[in-house]
Amino acid sequence: MKWNKWLAFVPFLSLCFAAKPIDVKVSTAFSKPSFVALLAESLHEENRDSFLWFLNNLPSIRTDDLSTDEQLYNHTVDSLKTDNILSQEELTTFSYSVALSSGAPKLAAFSSVVSSHPENCNTFLVLNDQTNLCFSDLPKNFSLFSEDYQPTPLDYIVLGDYSSEALPVAVIVTDFGVEFDKFHRLYLSLAKRKECNYILRYAPPQDADFKKLYVSSFGAHASLKSTDYLVMDDREIPMSSSKDNINRIGESKKKSEVLFDLESDELEIVTQDQIAGLDMLASEAIIRSKNPLRTFKLLAQDFPMYAQHLASKVSISEDLIEDVNNLQSLAIPEGQNAIWLNGIPIDLQETDAFTILSWLRKERHILSGFQKLGIEPSKASKVLSSEQFDVSEAEFKFVRFHCQDDLEDNKAIFWMNEVETDTRYSKWPKSIMQLLTPIYPGQLHLLRRQLHTVIYPIFPSSSSSISLLSELIQFSRRPSPVQTGLVCVAPEGDEFGKTVCRAFHYVAKTSSKPNALKFLFKCLASDPSAGAWALVEEHMPLEDYDEETFSKIKTSLNSNIYDTILLKSFQWSSRLGLDPESQDVIVNGRIIAHDEHYDSNMYGIFIEDIPEIQLAVAREMVSEEENLLDYLLKSAPHTRNPLIYPSSKSKIKQVDMLSLLDGTGYTHSDLLTIGDRKAKYSIWLVTDFASQEGLEISAILAEALSKFESSNLVLIQSDFEDELPTLITQLSSYSHPTNENLLKLLKNSTNKQHAKTTNKVKSKLAKYSEASKAIVANINQPSHSALILNGRLITSVSVDKLGVEDFEMLLSQEKSNYMGKLDNALDNASQLQKKGILPFVSSYLKKLEFDYVHGSVPGREKAMFPRDNFHSQLPTSSLTIGTDNFDSCTYHFVAILDPLSKASQKWSAILESISHLDGVGVRIYLNPSKGLSDFPLSRFYRYSIEHEPVFDSEGHIKDSSIEFDKLPAETLLTMDIESRDTWVVMQDEVDIDLYNIKLEHTSPKVHDEPISAVYELKNILIQGFSQEENVKTPPRGMQLALETLQHEHSTDTIVLANLGYFQLKANPGIWNLKPLSGRSSQFYTITTLDKLNPSEEKQVVLNSFEGVTLYPVMRRNPGFESSDILDEDMSPQRFFDKMKKKINLFTNRNREPTINIFSVASGHLYERFMYIMTKSVMQHTNKKVKFWFIENFLSPSFKHSIPVLASEYGFEYEYVTYNWPEWLRNQDEKQREIWGYKILFLDVLFPLDLHKVIFVDADQIVRADLQELMDMDLQGAPYAYTPMCDSREEMEGFRFWKQGYWEKFLRGLKYHISALYVVDLDRFRKMSAGDLLRRQYQLLSADPNSLSNLDQDLPNNLQHLIPIHSLPQEWLWCETWCSDQSLKKAKTIDLCQNPLTKEKKLDRARRQVSEWTTYDNEISALLRNAEEKSLHLTFTPSVQDSQENKEDTDEL
Repeated sequence: MKWNKWLAFVPFLSLCFAAKPIDVKVSTAFSKPSFVALLAESLHEENRDSFLWFLNNLPSIRTDDLSTDEQLYNHTVDSLKTDNILSQEELTTFSYSVALSSGAPKLAAFSSVVSSHPENCNTFLVLNDQTNLCFSDLPKNFSLFSEDYQPTPLDYIVLGDYSSEALPVAVIVTDFGVEFDKFHRLYLSLAKRKECNYILRYAPPQDADFKKLYVSSFGAHASLKSTDYLVMDDREIPMSSSKDNINRIGESKKKSEVLFDLESDELEIVTQDQIAGLDMLASEAIIRSKNPLRTFKLLAQDFPMYAQHLASKVSISEDLIEDVNNLQSLAIPEGQNAIWLNGIPIDLQETDAFTILSWLRKERHILSGFQKLGIEPSKASKVLSSEQFDVSEAEFKFVRFHCQDDLEDNKAIFWMNEVETDTRYSKWPKSIMQLLTPIYPGQLHLLRRQLHTVIYPIFPSSSSSISLLSELIQFSRRPSPVQTGLVCVAPEGDEFGKTVCRAFHYVAKTSSKPNALKFLFKCLASDPSAGAWALVEEHMPLEDYDEETFSKIKTSLNSNIYDTILLKSFQWSSRLGLDPESQDVIVNGRIIAHDEHYDSNMYGIFIEDIPEIQLAVAREMVSEEENLLDYLLKSAPHTRNPLIYPSSKSKIKQVDMLSLLDGTGYTHSDLLTIGDRKAKYSIWLVTDFASQEGLEISAILAEALSKFESSNLVLIQSDFEDELPTLITQLSSYSHPTNENLLKLLKNSTNKQHAKTTNKVKSKLAKYSEASKAIVANINQPSHSALILNGRLITSVSVDKLGVEDFEMLLSQEKSNYMGKLDNALDNASQLQKKGILPFVSSYLKKLEFDYVHGSVPGREKAMFPRDNFHSQLPTSSLTIGTDNFDSCTYHFVAILDPLSKASQKWSAILESISHLDGVGVRIYLNPSKGLSDFPLSRFYRYSIEHEPVFDSEGHIKDSSIEFDKLPAETLLTMDIESRDTWVVMQDEVDIDLYNIKLEHTSPKVHDEPISAVYELKNILIQGFSQEENVKTPPRGMQLALETLQHEHSTDTIVLANLGYFQLKANPGIWNLKPLSGRSSQFYTITTLDKLNPSEEKQVVLNSFEGVTLYPVMRRNPGFESSDILDEDMSPQRFFDKMKKKINLFTNRNREPTINIFSVASGHLYERFMYIMTKSVMQHTNKKVKFWFIENFLSPSFKHSIPVLASEYGFEYEYVTYNWPEWLRNQDEKQREIWGYKILFLDVLFPLDLHKVIFVDADQIVRADLQELMDMDLQGAPYAYTPMCDSREEMEGFRFWKQGYWEKFLRGLKYHISALYVVDLDRFRKMSAGDLLRRQYQLLSADPNSLSNLDQDLPNNLQHLIPIHSLPQEWLWCETWCSDQSLKKAKTIDLCQNPLTKEKKLDRARRQVSEWTTYDNEISALLRNAEEKSLHLTFTPSVQDSQENKEDTDEL
């Protein structure tokens, strides 16, 4: 229903601002830490020095006079300022962190490593796994330390020398109470004397009670509910007690703020004409106000309350219209939303208060790096967002190389499809003028000319080549305007590769191209240890060869013809710089890595080349006879040096030169610099200058630098087995050695006589030696030569790989990409050059260019440099609101926001809050839509965020909460939580039906406590996007298990083919992630937990509210390289079990021991229906039954009631849940979200050992034994549905599946209803049905008008890929579609809506299902009886439940 239509009925409603408010909180499943511990962790997050300061000052902070949270906090902040421990900006983020309790998850995570606790103290030394010692247990005459210390990522490293492995370690576990002080004094003094390393871990006091922590950083909305899904109960609902409501709520809120001094609680009609201008009117009201940021927040969050006032009392000025037109003329679509922090684009949906804290800390760290280089933050921000470093030009540029094999006499490339000559392209146009004909964006012209070309270098001895060959096979199966080929390459000495390549070309010559490709693939997929000839003989196409002729074939393979092909192939790969492990592909002459970005890079190259060749055709610069690819490659170089032109940006290595020096403890002056120390270009050469190669590389570099102004060479000795080389000692005798000095000494390199050294030179050489050793260790290149050019690191340097021209090219690239731009971007570039700083600035920028912040979805990573400067070009106008001190701030948040958008409801609150942070400037450009067609915001909204801690009257830090204080009374609303995608949030303690809220009127003179709605953050997700090693594809069907450090199983899941995604529910702690024992552990080993941050760490650390997103890499175990994990497990036991089922020798094997049923409900009425559904199921079976309830939508009252029913009727139950992934298009409407859960996550919703499950709608009545469905053979289909009934003739006009789209699409297939279906989970998972459903959903849901009945339209739409087994018609009877005569055979009855009568659901249930009222009364009596017996069920009338309120309507 359109909201403007709904608003037409407003006069019949009475909206009262004095309606009882609703207080919303989110509590954690882990306990609230002590406030002292929270202060300590927040300081540790700022820097280690402030953490140590806090530990040292704890005795003066934690005193009897400072007993409250507020006193502790204020004293800590005052002391930090007095002692100048933190900068003002660090104090700001410290306060912000405490307000958010951001350190709580890490403190809770310590419980996974602190397993025991002595009885007599809360601070103790961990001696070993079995023994913990209080301070009184420590000996007085000697010191004790921890035995067999196992470091964890959570440990607080207080003080120590970790370069010395010989030092003992003291691990102290503490609650930061008074007992800690003695331990701290003792072990800090020992650590200072370098007698131990001092480690802290946190544990709460052993007698501490569990206290709920109420978190921030969530949103909640109360939406005007569409009457399409208005469903309310007509009786009291059993639910949790509200007796302790006052305790949960705490103090009453401050007086609510109301805009425009509204006094009336009546709303008048908002007409369609008035709706059109609401966005512009809202902008006018905001900019006219005294406090625009506050007005923006209040207006956006409570817009339904102010809509009529805007429409009738506010007028749009001409200035506003002009400013809106000017803003939107800058390529900004009306209604567009965007936010930047210092030029970094911020994800509006994913970012929350915790993310902003992380961003502020990261940005401060980046700017502090510039400060070390002498560049102030304001100037640094200008460099980062300078137009000199254009974001659009920052994309990695692939250079064209001459990839055709005409230089090799056309004998290297084996073309799989030749577009110009193959008969399958005979009907395609051949004229190049075809390129000028228009086509749809993103398509390629079907032209019979070689233009788009992909060449795959195949090295048979390299395991990485099989993925390339597999892709080529897929490519060659379909006609495509892309010409594909391969070059089979065997380096010198690779006899295996040579034999396979010879055989490949032989099969291609004597058989066919497809057979040759299959042969090559089989050879590469086989175990090479068998030997090349054995594989050749095994995989020769049997239809063309036999064993008798193989000896002749073997002789033929030694022909000179194949010698020539192998030679030319090797020459081709050598000149293009290809090697067996590079896994590169040539696309239109560009050499690109076959990595996760390959598809987009390849397609991008095709699209990029089209305009160039079109222009050439239009200008007649290319003839009809000319090869189009040759035209593109006409000026391309013939050879490529991969060190200069890598195949991907990830292959470029860089080091931050300043950090490298800082890490060694030495300075630039301690190194040996040849030439001008103030040069712009600085090359650091790391090599052994006593070796001939080291001297030759030095000579080449010296020659290259002599041609380049403002450059120097820093010599770093790599080998220290002998004394320093002669060249080093000789150059050290010069006070300022020059390039000429170096060249002269190199010419006389045969002179091994050391220069006479003074004491000053000896001291200089000693420092040089130590500095060189440290640098070599830090860049981890001990055995090879390497060079660093202004931060770009090139390893494995040799005379063969780099010549003078190559070095000159490197210097030219540095000039054009960085140094030339820095001169223009930096105001003080000349001053920095005089200090010799510019190479370090360039190096730092390279580091930031490769410093990515990764989102929760692949492809959303953001580089820290270069940054967008679009926002800085926006002109200020009347539409611009924000903080007055914007220009002087360090952190600039710039937003373009439509004031009446959902994004503005959230971000107006966030931006208004963080505008109070020191150093943060906020500037918002209002971007309204000039003409709305629908009512823009039909919900009230709140967001939980504080910029500093807030304390109550007793000095305790206040629980985070939000309050809806302007909701209309007697209007149906539905409430939901908005939180980050890694949070699993459920209702916990709620006084009302949150999906059907109807508030009472209250007198403004009467103070009522708010209604409480407490949600629980049950879990924080560990999620990830996995891929197989080498092939870069998801390990589809792999199962993962999450275990504790004690190897106890916690949960498991399956890896989706969609992006290799997985999610596991966890809570703070350290976890082990492993392939699930069984088939998955047989197939796979996890080689890297996170390819974005590779390390030796094999554990998953969950220590923040932001959750964990991993990018693990899986390696196939030997023997499973080409097997499919989803294929049948044919182990002897599984084979025997399958045979028993097939021949029916054991009938019990055909039956599931339990009837498994899953269902979903939202709102008290549907939960009431679900009670009755469970009763009807149990009434008709004597089998074991287990219900699986989707927990996401269930109320606390249901969770309190269902155990009573389970005990009475003898069924089991379990809750299941799955968070809707961020990458899957979500549904804003609650009912459609529920439909999505019914179909989209069947493969991951249930435990992996559950084999079959039946879905039964909550409002269904069962009249048969569902064991019949459990035993039913689905005949190979993954699920079975009942077809829609067509026996009620008067409904024929409403049967949408017999007309329009569905009639054409189904073509005789049946359309099935989704109220009841059976899922064979084994079959469903095996055929990856879930992945197919999600993929089709993502495609179709892009159109908001598609999938009107999502849960049944989607499976019906995919019948051609995922077959549906049709259940007999009697399995689902619905009065709307089925005749009265067929009711007597019905096995289940569904209360589906009747579009003719629109009869209310409760009335229909009582009328048409004779047993429904009996079941209902029985269950009601049962629950009330349970209450009377004090079985923890309390019955209180909910605010909106009354006998007078009996309205309900149903979904379709």
